[in-house]
Amino acid sequence: MRPPCPQPSCTKKTYFYRFILQPMRFRQHIISCIGLLLLQSLIGTASAQRVFVNVPNGFYELTGGAGNCTWVPLNNECVPTTSTGTYSMAVYKDTIYYLNGTQLYSFKIGASGSCQSYGTIGTFTSMTVDPNGILYFASSFLWRYDPYNNQLTNLGNMPFGSAGDLIFFNGKLLLAGTPPGIYEINIANPAASTLYMDTNGLGFFGLVSYPVPCGNSRYFGLVPITSGGTRMYELDLLNKTVLGNTCNLAGLNVYDAGSTTEGGISAGITITSLQVTQPCPPTLTGNINIQAIRDGFTVNYTLNGSTTNTTGIFNNLPIGQYNLHLEANGCALDTAINITPGLNPVIGVQQTNPNNCDGNNGSVTLTASTGHLPITYTMLNNGQQQANGAFNNLVPGIYQFNIKDAAGCNKDTTITLVQQPPLFVQTVQLDGVHCGSNTGFIKLNLAGGDTSGVTTSLSGAAFLPQVSYYNLGPGIYNIQAKRGTGCFFDTTVIIANIIDPKPQLTATVNPQVCYLNNGSINITAAANGYTFGYQLNGGGFGSNGNFTNLAPGSYLVGIRNQYGCTWDTTLVIKPYPKVPVSATAATINPDCEKVFNGSITVTVTGTAGPYTLWLNNRSFTSGQAITGLTEGSYTITINDKDGCVVDSITEQLTIKLEPRCLTVYVPSAFTPNGDGRNDVFRPANAFFTQNMRLQVFNRYGQMIYNGTGPNAKWDGTYKGANQTAGAYVYWLTYTDYLGAAKRVKGNFILIR
Repeated sequence: MRPPCPQPSCTKKTYFYRFILQPMRFRQHIISCIGLLLLQSLIGTASAQRVFVNVPNGFYELTGGAGNCTWVPLNNECVPTTSTGTYSMAVYKDTIYYLNGTQLYSFKIGASGSCQSYGTIGTFTSMTVDPNGILYFASSFLWRYDPYNNQLTNLGNMPFGSAGDLIFFNGKLLLAGTPPGIYEINIANPAASTLYMDTNGLGFFGLVSYPVPCGNSRYFGLVPITSGGTRMYELDLLNKTVLGNTCNLAGLNVYDAGSTTEGGISAGITITSLQVTQPCPPTLTGNINIQAIRDGFTVNYTLNGSTTNTTGIFNNLPIGQYNLHLEANGCALDTAINITPGLNPVIGVQQTNPNNCDGNNGSVTLTASTGHLPITYTMLNNGQQQANGAFNNLVPGIYQFNIKDAAGCNKDTTITLVQQPPLFVQTVQLDGVHCGSNTGFIKLNLAGGDTSGVTTSLSGAAFLPQVSYYNLGPGIYNIQAKRGTGCFFDTTVIIANIIDPKPQLTATVNPQVCYLNNGSINITAAANGYTFGYQLNGGGFGSNGNFTNLAPGSYLVGIRNQYGCTWDTTLVIKPYPKVPVSATAATINPDCEKVFNGSITVTVTGTAGPYTLWLNNRSFTSGQAITGLTEGSYTITINDKDGCVVDSITEQLTIKLEPRCLTVYVPSAFTPNGDGRNDVFRPANAFFTQNMRLQVFNRYGQMIYNGTGPNAKWDGTYKGANQTAGAYVYWLTYTDYLGAAKRVKGNFILIR
C-alpha cells in the first residue's frame, strides 16, 4: 500500500478519478500516489513471453515487444471487477494474481473456469511474486502471503512508503517508493532498507522487462500522463540510470502490470552467485563456485575448455587465469576469473615507543601486501578498523592487530609498546670560552621546539623559564630541566677554555697604476671550522676581504673569527713609478692657400716605452708626423707602455701670409646638377677675409640671394625653385687680412 495521501480515501480508484477528471486540482496529490510497475518477459513458452497490464476496468496484453506500446484486451476468467477496481497484479508462470478491492483472486491465462478466490487480504498497491510463487505486498509495511497455505505475514515497517509496485531484480526486492525513487527492500529486516536508485523526480508505476534472447533484459518504467494514458521510459537498472522516454500507452491509464518473469528470472543465462576462494599463503590453490540459471534448463559449466560439470564447483585450482563457459539450451555466457595469491603472511611492522611525559605518542605502522585490495587493518583491543596500517597516539601496552584483505585472507600480530625515558630534551648544545673572555654558552634543544612549561636550573640556582645560558666562563656546570611534575632532565657539562688557532692568511696586493687611487687588497683567512670577518684601518668588520680604490700607502687589516678573536696584519700598496721622459718636436706651419697642411712630429725617449702620443682623441707613435693641422696651439699628451700619461708637449702653428693670399677669387660659372663638383656659386681663397657678404641678382635686377660669412654660397634656387640657366650679377664685399675694405662686382653664368 502507498504511504498516506493528503486524503485517507486516496486509492487507485480515487487516483483514476482525480487524475483523469480533475488533473489540475489534484496534480500534487498524484505524485504521492504513483505506484511501481514491473513488466518482464522471457523467451521460452508462449506465456513466458507475455506481458500484461491492468486498468480500473480490466486487463490488457502488451504485444509490440521491447519499447513498443501496442496492446490488446485480455479476458478476466474471474468475476467482473467491482466498483472499487483492480489495484495490483502479479504473474506467476501461467497464472495472474490480482487484488479486486481487498479480495485476492487468481486465474490461469486463457483457461475458462480457472478463477480462484483467496478471501480478504487487504488494500495494497504494490504486489509481486518470487520464483517460488510466494506473493509480497507493500504499504508502509512489507507483507508476505503464501497462497499454498493461505498464510499472511507482516515482515516489518520500512523507512519509506510505497508508491507503486514491487519487483525482483538480480535477487533484490525493489520498490517504487516515496519520495520518488526505487528502493531496495531488506526482506529479513525491512527497517534497514535503503534507496537503490534515484529516478530524477519521476514517480514510476512500474518497470517493464523485455528479454533479449540469451542475453540481458531491457527494462522500461511507466509514468502517468496528466491528460490520460501512460508514458514508457527505458531504464538501466544495473547502472541505475533513466535512459529516456520511448513511447506512450495512449488510452491506457495503467494501475499495475506483471509478467511471468517479475520474480527476477532472466531469458538468458543469469549468474546468481559467484564465490571465488582465493589462496591465502602458504596455500597456493583456490576454488571457484559459480551458480547460474536459465528458466527451465540445466546450465553446463566448462573450465578452460576442458572440464565440464553442472554444479559450477571447481576446486584446487593453481594460481592463474581461468575462462568459464556457461551454456544452457543454446544460450552461452563467458567470463574470466583470476586466482591470485591473497595476503602475504609477512607483515611489515614499524613501531615507536611513547617517549613523552604523558606516554601517549607511541605509534604502530603495519604494511601488508596482497593481490586483493583493499586491505583492512583492525586493532582488536578496541575494534578500530581502517584502510591504512598507521595507528597513532598509543600509550604503553600490548596491542593485537588483524590484517585482512578483500579475499578474506587474514593475519594476526601482537606488538608491545613500552614507555621510554622522557626525551623532551633532545640535545644539549654548548660552546667553550674563546679569546680568553666569557663567551661560553649552554642551550637545551627541546622536542619539536616546544618550550611551554619548561624551567631550568644552572648549577643549583633557582629554576627559571629559560633554556639557554650565555656569557659563561670555563668550568663544570650542572643543568637541570623539568616540565610539569612528570618530566625531568639532569646533566653535567664542561665549558672548556678554547685556544682559537691563528688563521692562515692569503693576501694579494695590487699597486697603484697611472698615479690614480686604484690600488687594492684581497685577503682571505682560513682555519678548520671557523668563519672570519675583515676590516681596513679600524673600519667596520665585513665578510668580504676585498678592498679596492686605494691610494699608495700602508694599511692595517684586521681579521676576526665568529667568536670575536682578532688578529691583524699590515699591507703596503706601492706607488706607480715615475720614470724620466724626454720629448722633442719638429713643426711645419700651414700656408695661406692650403691652410690645413701643417704638421707636428714629436719624438719621445725614456725607459717606460713604447710611448703613445694623443691629440684630439687620435693616437700616434713616437716620431710619427701629426698632419692636417692649421694655425693654432696644440698640446700633445704622452702615454707610457701602461697607458699612463707621463708628460705633454705644446706647440704653436702659424699660417705664413703672402700677397697672393689677399685676393678673393670669384668663379665665372657653376653647374648645380648634384654631381658633387662645382654645384654652388661661392668665392674662393677667402680664408682670411672678414665681414664677407655675397649678393646675387637676376637679369631684372631682383636680388635672389643674400648670404654672409666665410661659408656664403648660392645653390641656384630662389624660394625653393630652380632658377633658369643664363647670366647673373653678383656683389661681393669683405675686409681683407690687412683690414682693408673690398667691394667686387661681376657677372657669372648658371649652366644647367
